[in-house]
Amino acid sequence: MAREETGKTPLKKIILVIGVVILTIVGFGIFTYIVNEFANSGTNPGIVKKPNIYLYSNVTVQDTIRIDVPNGRVVTSDPLAHHVNVVEWEVTITPDGMFYDNEQIPWLFYEAEIDNPAVSTNMGWYFERCNETITTNNVPYSIPQFVQLFAQELCRIGLFAKEAQDFVDYWFSLEHILVPEDGKYTLILADEMWVNSNLQLSTGQNYDVLRIFLVLNQVFAPVTVLAIPNATNTVTTGLILHEWGVIC
Repeated sequence: MAREETGKTPLKKIILVIGVVILTIVGFGIFTYIVNEFANSGTNPGIVKKPNIYLYSNVTVQDTIRIDVPNGRVVTSDPLAHHVNVVEWEVTITPDGMFYDNEQIPWLFYEAEIDNPAVSTNMGWYFERCNETITTNNVPYSIPQFVQLFAQELCRIGLFAKEAQDFVDYWFSLEHILVPEDGKYTLILADEMWVNSNLQLSTGQNYDVLRIFLVLNQVFAPVTVLAIPNATNTVTTGLILHEWGVIC
């Protein structure tokens, strides 16, 4: 009867061990990929939607307001003033409002596609929609109640009341509602450095600037780690520039 030589490992065992190792590595790689894709599902490149720029001044001034999008493209603007990855408006700002081509306008509007994934802070809001109820901080609200609550939050972090109302009037209208279906969502403040490098704002005048961009994600488990966005002491006199938008 033949005997295996002592100290030698059969070839079949070696092949089996190698196969197990390869399968483990491949399986771990697939698992890691799935986890990363799930975790980053809300940070894929997307559209910066409906940014509105508001300008205020105690005296009449003329200025050029320009947005450069070095890592993407401008897809629309109102008043129409964009080309490829730049939008630029020549405006007159008075105590009575803002004017473009001698016509009074409430805001400057544009929309951009950004190739770089949005970078978020750890500050924002988590909420759940179920039918016509939106729950946040374990308190259920009707959609109209939540809309007004969120407008108050936007004012708390620096927007003027009219700007906050413009936001909720647009984003929570039936046509453009942020959360069109039941589910769990986060609205997280975009990182200021990311905003300023991907949506480069330049002006001729020196403004007190507030830019609020919110990153919208649908999530699949409750989120409890978000910090409450800090309150902002809003400047109400002088040259003021406010901007809001949503990234999704």
